[in-house]
Amino acid sequence: MVARVVFLLALVFSSQAAFGQTQQTDNTWVIDKNAKRPECKVEALSWLTGSWVGSGLGGECEELWGTPRAGAMLGAFRMFKDGKTVFSEHIVVVEEAGTIVLKLKHFDPELKGWEEKDKCVEFPLIVTKEREARFDGITYRLVSENEMHVFVAMAEKDQPVQEAKFVFRR
Repeated sequence: MVARVVFLLALVFSSQAAFGQTQQTDNTWVIDKNAKRPECKVEALSWLTGSWVGSGLGGECEELWGTPRAGAMLGAFRMFKDGKTVFSEHIVVVEEAGTIVLKLKHFDPELKGWEEKDKCVEFPLIVTKEREARFDGITYRLVSENEMHVFVAMAEKDQPVQEAKFVFRR
């Protein structure tokens, strides 16, 4: 029995290494150091295209995605609470070295950037499936033709990683 459990654990850990990802929360993963990145074109995310409204982080949210074109997709996100904008994001998914990377910049309501002027937050692609895209720390999942769930791994200073869930409808 012990040998079987050890074999199963070895199988689980070796399969994780093969995919180059480690589960971080229920619905987010991190890319393993030196993992081979999957080949991908932005067209694989064409299902994101459109206007999405929903909720997350205790507020109302909106996410807009343009069609894939010239190796990139542009997106925008904004969150409202108590009738006021809390923050917004400018998002781009770009093709780099045969794969894709999601990059974003956060802005406060006055359009002051959270990141340094020439910096952005980058989320390398881990894997794409027919209705899901896993980036390092963010998962986009198409639940139905008109419903999408987005899961984001968030960490406060000196706190464990928590998962934020956003539910959007077209």
